[in-house]
Amino acid sequence: MADNEYAFPKDVYKQLQWTMIVVHESVKSGYNSILGHLENPPMKDLSNFLSYCSVWADIVEKHHGVEERFLFPALGKKLDFSHELEQHKHIHEGIHKVIAFLKEAKADHSKFDATALRELMAAFKHFIHLDDEIQDLSPERLHVFTTEELKEISDTLDNEARKEGGLLDVMPFAFGNMPVEYRPHFPPGLPNFVRNFLLPYVIAPIHGGWWKYCPRKP
Repeated sequence: MADNEYAFPKDVYKQLQWTMIVVHESVKSGYNSILGHLENPPMKDLSNFLSYCSVWADIVEKHHGVEERFLFPALGKKLDFSHELEQHKHIHEGIHKVIAFLKEAKADHSKFDATALRELMAAFKHFIHLDDEIQDLSPERLHVFTTEELKEISDTLDNEARKEGGLLDVMPFAFGNMPVEYRPHFPPGLPNFVRNFLLPYVIAPIHGGWWKYCPRKP
């Protein structure tokens, strides 16, 4: 690990796990925020809240899609990730129901039912944490790969994730939900001008109403 335990590791065997920790913590934070607000739903600000929920669901769906198309097949050449794939099936079932619910509620606010959405979200609470996946990406386990192999896997995953990521939604969501200790470091290579000025003062305000449901400002 780098000198700062929250910084992007120099050791290639630690980089995948580090990235997944940040992404999964952001997803869990968004999940908890949604459940918390559903206890007292913002009926007078439903459009913004539903948009926030939709960004969360879209991120989960796309992130898992990238893992299933690129990460697990690559790592699966030498390691068993069948358990993670099985967990993903349960999450996909739940996410698809949530996405359908949100689409209908955004089109017609009278269809919004906080209790129903909370029940849909709670149905896959156990699987959304995916702690097993973090553990299975441990440096010790990944040493079956050469550094060159692992770097190629990491680079491919990063490129595919960037294709799926949205500057106006994914980035503000991530910065509003990731643990604050990682904000100066994630994603690796992001220019400070973007991180410290463009994102908080130009990009995030475009959909500023959505991000009020993040635990902190993007």
